[in-house]
Amino acid sequence: MIKNTIRKSTQCGKERNNKHNVIDGFCIICGKLFDERDGKTYSTVKIGEQLWMAENLAYRLKNREFYAFNHDEGNVTKYGYLYDWETAQNVAPKGRHL
Repeated sequence: MIKNTIRKSTQCGKERNNKHNVIDGFCIICGKLFDERDGKTYSTVKIGEQLWMAENLAYRLKNREFYAFNHDEGNVTKYGYLYDWETAQNVAPKGRHL
């Protein structure tokens, strides 16, 4: 499914201010996303024309259901939070969606 949105690039690395990697001939541009709601910064990756978060979201939405993996808050740094469906529909940072 993702392969349909990725274009092979011969110009990988020519854009300024971005870190590029080539994986199987596809250009991957790496960057950061700042979530102004809680000040966390997440790694991102650009695949083709789409920008994806490269880390799991760890935002605590007030009055909504979220859980730490194995109910251990120590797992949030690595895995982010797990959300119920209703919360997942509302938790994405501004300008982003699931």
